[in-house]
Amino acid sequence: MKLKKLLAGAVACTTIVSSLAVSASAFIDETNKDSYDPGLSTGSQQWLVQVYNVGNEAENKPAVDYGVDLSKITGARFVFSVTDDGISRESWDGGIGGAIVLSINGGDIAKGTDLYNKYNWPGSQEYWGVLDPDLGIETLAPEKALQAKTLGDYRYSLEMNNGLPNPFVEDGVTEVGCFQIALAEWGSVMCGITVESCEVLDTDGNVLVAFDGLGNQVDPADLPVYEEVSTDTSKEESTEESAAEESSAAEESSVEESSAEESSAPESSAPATEAASSTTSAAANSGDNTGLIVGIVIAAVVVVVVIVAVVVVMKKKKA
Repeated sequence: MKLKKLLAGAVACTTIVSSLAVSASAFIDETNKDSYDPGLSTGSQQWLVQVYNVGNEAENKPAVDYGVDLSKITGARFVFSVTDDGISRESWDGGIGGAIVLSINGGDIAKGTDLYNKYNWPGSQEYWGVLDPDLGIETLAPEKALQAKTLGDYRYSLEMNNGLPNPFVEDGVTEVGCFQIALAEWGSVMCGITVESCEVLDTDGNVLVAFDGLGNQVDPADLPVYEEVSTDTSKEESTEESAAEESSAAEESSVEESSAEESSAPESSAPATEAASSTTSAAANSGDNTGLIVGIVIAAVVVVVVIVAVVVVMKKKKA
């Protein structure tokens, strides 16, 4: 896996066109990009949907009205996955960050006013990283306001609720021209991210309106339900400790049984044991003596050979 990541990183870093292609495909399913809703705006660093808009030709924004009580909107829940494009998942290391942002303007929120500065792309709630035990990724930043939940198979969710002020509640606004919500992402350059769904929430977490990854309104009941992957290792540790205790108990039991068998053996076995021990000792002593004799013989032969060699040399010198 590490080798594949290194190869994918090298290819994307050295090939500008490939890198741009990955960035351009972020947030939206490229196979269905021609069927996304006109109220959806997506790019390499954001996925944005118009919850309400009176229409703005200059900004190429169509009129949108889903009949949602805008004064109840306090947050949203996004489900996204790492794009399966042959590069993104191979280079996925959990290095992702961004924010969920509400942006409201028009009507009572006119440009140049304090309300405009407050609600047109206001301070957002940020997130960073994931905790994915299946992939061995631990990049989650606990200090961030938003914490990604792992749903498995390169899929994650982010939820913001009661995080940003609502102009209808906070400042008594009665009319707006645009109410939009976005998932911004500015941490991952290599990996394409595909938004699968967006649910707009009220204070109690109820879904006011839901969208699929292409910005089309859908029935919340039709969205897939994913179970969060558990990141609690205490159960695993408890299981390991229990297994260790059982193993230890089994070993103790085995030792006790062995001791019991030895203590219950008949006394008549003692002479046989002594005889076997004596035989073994005698064999060992015999082996030791044989080795000693062989060693002495070899040493004597060596001495004789040396003496003969010396005699031959001395005769040659005299001659």
